[in-house]
Amino acid sequence: MPIKNFERNIRSNSNFIFRGIEVDFWVRRIIKLWKIMCLSILLLIGIFDLTVAQNSYPSDADIILDGYGIKLHVPDQTGWARGLIFSSHDGTTRYGNIGIYGGGQDVKSLYMAHGDESPWNSGLGIYVKPDGKVGVGTIEPTSRLAVNGTTQTKEIIVTEQSSLWPDYVFDAGYRLPDLKELEAFIQAKRHLPGIPVEEEIRNKGQNLGAIQAKLLQKIEELTLYVIELEKQDREQLQRIEELESKHE
Repeated sequence: MPIKNFERNIRSNSNFIFRGIEVDFWVRRIIKLWKIMCLSILLLIGIFDLTVAQNSYPSDADIILDGYGIKLHVPDQTGWARGLIFSSHDGTTRYGNIGIYGGGQDVKSLYMAHGDESPWNSGLGIYVKPDGKVGVGTIEPTSRLAVNGTTQTKEIIVTEQSSLWPDYVFDAGYRLPDLKELEAFIQAKRHLPGIPVEEEIRNKGQNLGAIQAKLLQKIEELTLYVIELEKQDREQLQRIEELESKHE
């Protein structure tokens, strides 16, 4: 570039003029771009312990691109997380996270969570444990599906295999509890036989399939009691009518 094309700006800011155009602004942008490129190169060559590989070579790379997709290797350290963070344009606010976290070579959970707090602490999302348990609003689900809150659905189908459906109440050999015995049980226990007590429900919850079967059993027993009482009423009414006919 001919030197005559440059002239020194004698103003206080000492910017450079190239053919009448101030180039200080573009110099700063080029330097910033150069820094970004250098940082990317350093990451790729592993100075910051991050390597990228294609088709699984090298096999110990942190990120592997192959025919199955993108693989992220996890570090062998006490606590780690790998995933995506969705944030504001300036990076100051975190909107949500999708990823996986654990410790050492053990995976603790897959997660998809909202909010600016760390997803493995907030509980504001869906968490899938290695054993297949799913938590909604809870980080440590103890059942196949655990929901920390209210659920709304149009239909629930419960398939209960451990309890028999109480059609056996109508079998010819079924013995109805004696009403006097039932009264004594209620006065002593303050609940119906076979029905879980309040403390058990409070501590352990209730099995919808099993409790529905128990409630149906009690309804069927009540139906048989009512039928038996109706028979007794008819017999008594018949005897009364016979006595009245004799005295006429």
